[in-house]
Amino acid sequence: MKVDDFGRELRRLMDMPAKRAAKDCEDLYETKTVLGIDIYKYSKYELLPQSVIPYIFHRIIYAVVEDLQRYESGFFRDYTKRDFEKAFIGTGDGGYLILDSPLHALLFAIYLASKMQIYNTGKLTPREYKTTGEITYRYAITLGRLFQLEGNWFGPAIITCSRILSVDKLNRFLFDENAKEWFDEKINGIETLLSLGLNNLRTNSATKGLLAPKSAHTKKESIMIPTEGNDPGLLNSNILNVTISKIADMDVKNDTISIYSLHLQVYIVYVTFETVDNPEKYVISIGNLNVAGLETDSR
Repeated sequence: MKVDDFGRELRRLMDMPAKRAAKDCEDLYETKTVLGIDIYKYSKYELLPQSVIPYIFHRIIYAVVEDLQRYESGFFRDYTKRDFEKAFIGTGDGGYLILDSPLHALLFAIYLASKMQIYNTGKLTPREYKTTGEITYRYAITLGRLFQLEGNWFGPAIITCSRILSVDKLNRFLFDENAKEWFDEKINGIETLLSLGLNNLRTNSATKGLLAPKSAHTKKESIMIPTEGNDPGLLNSNILNVTISKIADMDVKNDTISIYSLHLQVYIVYVTFETVDNPEKYVISIGNLNVAGLETDSR
């Protein structure tokens, strides 16, 4: 919304009785997912690595957008670099990405973590890696209300995501209770991703809107989620393991929310022109299994 239009709407609301204004104000908001990305112990790096890291992050995150279009077209077929730029709030050492659902955020985090795994082997950009050494990101996913003003995003979901990242002293992958409940309601829990297929998502009224329409030109719609689901014990998903644990309750503004720690392992094969006969294979771990509480305070 343009700033002048937003100002007129605010003035209209301020002239209303408080209860009606609060109700009408909700129309300014959308329910969105925020993926928070933050370099673990960025401030501990020396000056030159601190300068190199934002450059590396910029290059890698645009490569992630390309990977999602190529390998996860069922979810990101129409997601362009321009869409990413409009949805990303950069902080230099990471940022906040606005996406349509927690599943989209999870996939984005998986591909970013995979690129960082390659970077940390020294194979992606050896010169930069020699300067920075290993770079570790931590992640948080929140689900809540946001509004747009002049193309920028504002609202409680970003505030909550920022708070979660700021109080975690480990390189974890954290969810708020809204994101966790989204997986519970839509797919019977995030652990169920181990046995779900795209066919299950398409036939479920709660999840079919997550996927782009089938295209005759697309051979593979997702690497992470197979075309057909399987029973537990017959896993054919590239998501190998998922563990989620409640670790804390946090006070955010006037609410107390539960925070969950996610640990998952995924299998990714990267095939390039140089490696077509011997593709690079990676098992990526995101988050960790440490269930120690957060260093929380009330703000």
